[in-house]
Amino acid sequence: MLLNKDQILAADDTEYRDIDVPEWGGQVRLKAITGADRDQYEMSMARAREKGNLDKANFRAVLLARSICDEQLKPIFQPRDIYELGKKNARVLDKLFDVAAELAGIREVDKEEAEENFQFALNGDFTSNSALRSDGLASSGDWQELAQKS
Repeated sequence: MLLNKDQILAADDTEYRDIDVPEWGGQVRLKAITGADRDQYEMSMARAREKGNLDKANFRAVLLARSICDEQLKPIFQPRDIYELGKKNARVLDKLFDVAAELAGIREVDKEEAEENFQFALNGDFTSNSALRSDGLASSGDWQELAQKS
């Protein structure tokens, strides 16, 4: 059966998974982000790469802030929360990021490229003036200053 526009737009294709996070004392619900959210996420990472700000992109927390939701599948984090979320245990963030990336359809090669670019940026010059904007990217302030906030 071929679907028409109304059937496609009416289809509930939302996926989610509840993940045990004993380090935080419970479970976290991760939902698949929309195509528009994924495009925004990928564009923010591309902008950070172009500007040489991948060291400040906080790419795991940016995706997780879009993916972590409540029981009604509503996001529980706002863009202003990304910096604080990024300060959580890296092992936990990695575990959740892997699930969020899978739900978002982000391929392993995409994750590897983001991590390679992130590692490359970490070896770069941290003297530029930049601070975390509400979207999780850097704009003004020093990397060392940001690192000391944690």
